[in-house]
Amino acid sequence: MTKYDHKICIDEANAFYETAKLLDDSDAVEFALYKKYPYFVNTSFACELYLKALLIKNSDNSKIKRSHDLESLFHDLEPEQKQEIEKKYSEKCHIPLDELFKADKDSFEEWRYAFEKPVDGEVTALLIFAEVLKNFCSDEK
Repeated sequence: MTKYDHKICIDEANAFYETAKLLDDSDAVEFALYKKYPYFVNTSFACELYLKALLIKNSDNSKIKRSHDLESLFHDLEPEQKQEIEKKYSEKCHIPLDELFKADKDSFEEWRYAFEKPVDGEVTALLIFAEVLKNFCSDEK
């Protein structure tokens, strides 16, 4: 039985988050032409890893959900965690979390394969969600 370390998962999420922040700091034209694809992949994967870190910490630490679906992972959190994360997110972003999930719950997969079909997403809202998760995980560490 594999044991997972939520702290390592947080460290990995931080690496993807910081990479996304670097991409987000680009000029608008450069971002639109070249950097939005890795931005969405890195940001959504950071969110996924933060959520999985919380799930690992909450669990018996022997199973991890095999999913990239941010909405599904979020809904598996403890009720108090969901409430606190949603509260902090709504203080920073005017786009409701359920709308973010409609737009970006599968961003990791969709943006990796964007050549297959057109994709779109909430650039700022996704990064705010990642930031809220990052801060929440830091407090939980």
